[in-house]
Amino acid sequence: MELRETNFADIEQEWAFVRDMPEDENGLTNSWHGVSREDFENKVLPQMISYAKGEGLPEGYVPETIYFLWKDGQIIGQYRIRHFLCESLRTGAGHIGYFIAKPYRGKGYGTEGLRLTLEKARVIIPEDEIYLRVNWDNPASLKVMLKNGGRVVSEDEGHFFVRIPKETDQFIIHPANVYDIPTAAELACSLWPEHTTEEMQEDLTELVKSDEAIIFLCYFNSKPVGFAQCQLRHDYVEGTETSPVGYLEGIYAAEGYRRRGVARKLLAACESWAREKGCSEFASDCELTNLESQKFHAAIGFEEANRIVAYTKKL
Repeated sequence: MELRETNFADIEQEWAFVRDMPEDENGLTNSWHGVSREDFENKVLPQMISYAKGEGLPEGYVPETIYFLWKDGQIIGQYRIRHFLCESLRTGAGHIGYFIAKPYRGKGYGTEGLRLTLEKARVIIPEDEIYLRVNWDNPASLKVMLKNGGRVVSEDEGHFFVRIPKETDQFIIHPANVYDIPTAAELACSLWPEHTTEEMQEDLTELVKSDEAIIFLCYFNSKPVGFAQCQLRHDYVEGTETSPVGYLEGIYAAEGYRRRGVARKLLAACESWAREKGCSEFASDCELTNLESQKFHAAIGFEEANRIVAYTKKL
């Protein structure tokens, strides 16, 4: 498969594909449905090419490049990249829209087409994340986005809003939301294996709704590889009333990603959150028999507190 930008050399197949695309399917509009061959050549195709250059744009529009997805000499899909976000795109359709012809759906072509489109989008767009939107009643398209590293960040009445990291080959830290609960629970169960996945999902769902707790996930190439859970403690020093202390409940890096800075990045995110919450101290406990954990705490700046297994550090 390959993506080809709109061009005059492929006009016959481009015209036939655009002509037969629905006017509106799952939020992707096609104002050229049923277009004649003459109008496509003289109006539509020149317009597509001009818009990609940022020329002749209607007011409120941003440059948009249209690509066709080819397989075995046939066009099977169309992908569009909007070069940057205006406010309506930021809260709406985002950077990328796409369409796969019905005979080619459910065969993985949409996923591969989006992967190829993301490669181009990462060169074109200036934002740190790639924005997409998908209808609630289009689970197949949502699956395509998730397979390409997408993460649902919010929803409205009818849509999920998805973000895909622009940069690859790096660790990215995200605060977890309700859509991340299954992923967070799987990682948390590796840290606390005495809990079932169902129990953990229930507990974490309550945590992400709380203003006094937070969960961070670490991704590498869109794969979840780390987890940290942090909360405010008002009773950390027993018998006294103090300002809240940021407390690290647990931190985990998946096998194969340890000693690569995952825990440090997660801890830094937790500390930053605690600082924003007004904490002047950050705390963590570990068992006296856990020498590896004690070494870890010492290596990242904790000092042993006046409790048997407690560590604190100034923020």
